[in-house]
Amino acid sequence: MIDLPVTTAPSGDLTALASRINAEHDEVIKHVQQGADHAIRAGKLLLEAKIAVRHGDWSEWLATNCRVSERTAQV
Repeated sequence: MIDLPVTTAPSGDLTALASRINAEHDEVIKHVQQGADHAIRAGKLLLEAKIAVRHGDWSEWLATNCRVSERTAQV
């Protein structure tokens, strides 16, 4: 976690401050998109595994091999 000091006094340069705010917001958007991309890829891999696992063995295989709950895998 990033620990950033929060000042109560204005920095004086509101243009620079706005630029920094926008840059941080851009980073949030980028990382949210990257997280969504990873979630989609994980879901596709789960579907591939479910097809490959013998019928009736999915829950056990998932619990033994993955760090996600069955409910998370369903989502």
